[in-house]
Amino acid sequence: MKKNKNLIWIASYPKSGNTWMRSLLTALIYTKDGLFDFELLPKIDQFEKKNNFSFVKKLKSSDFDNLDKMEIVSKYWHEAQEKLDYSDLIFFKTHSSNYNHKNLKYANLNKTRGCIYLVRDPRDIAISYSKFMGCSIDETIDYMLAPSRQIWNQEKTVGIIISRWDFHVASWINLDTPKIFIRYEDLLHNTKKVLKELIKFIQGPLKIKIELNEKKIENIIKTTSFDLLKNKENKDGFREASKNSPFFREGKSMQWKKILSQDQVNKIEVNLGKYMKKFNYII
Repeated sequence: MKKNKNLIWIASYPKSGNTWMRSLLTALIYTKDGLFDFELLPKIDQFEKKNNFSFVKKLKSSDFDNLDKMEIVSKYWHEAQEKLDYSDLIFFKTHSSNYNHKNLKYANLNKTRGCIYLVRDPRDIAISYSKFMGCSIDETIDYMLAPSRQIWNQEKTVGIIISRWDFHVASWINLDTPKIFIRYEDLLHNTKKVLKELIKFIQGPLKIKIELNEKKIENIIKTTSFDLLKNKENKDGFREASKNSPFFREGKSMQWKKILSQDQVNKIEVNLGKYMKKFNYII
């Protein structure tokens, strides 16, 4: 493994537990005692930040002013990853598909060490994402089935390409690096087991050394519970929340059974069935 392969992606379709995973990872990697605090989250920030593309300003100022457009930002994905300081590990959150955009690939394999991908039942995503976006569930399902969509970073300054839920999952399955896929539902119902699997992946294929003991693991689980994160957001706010809904809203699985109509369930399962079966959401 080349020394400069120090970029690790924390990837997911929106509303699939990415921020919860970042909370676990920052407590695991950037603390000695495993005690999480929201102030740690920027240590695993979004790749699509304008300062990561600051070099573009010198190359072509008009492009720097238009990084919100996919045809512009995609030209600089690889160079942005090349120019990062690789003296240490760099973890990046992303909701991007790992796709080509006009023959321009998202993840730079020369710099990528691996990927942690969060996958969630798309029937539950439809509910959570509709609240987040302020759209109806039917509109959100159509959104999740569109071949290609563009979203933006929080500041609306850098474009992000996402795709159908199943295309999104497949695009990261095809990433030719060490990777682990974690189901949101397993993280929710058996946090300790998933955390230990994650630690094994980090120490093994990713070759990252971590200070670790059982007390630290217990602290991580205790201070990153969904209810605690939700309470912290209610008390102090959270910079990644939308104007339509709290960021940490319900954090439950199987909500779709009470909320979605049978037509909505059928539409999701018929269109996304292949990868829903792969991750045991349907038989």
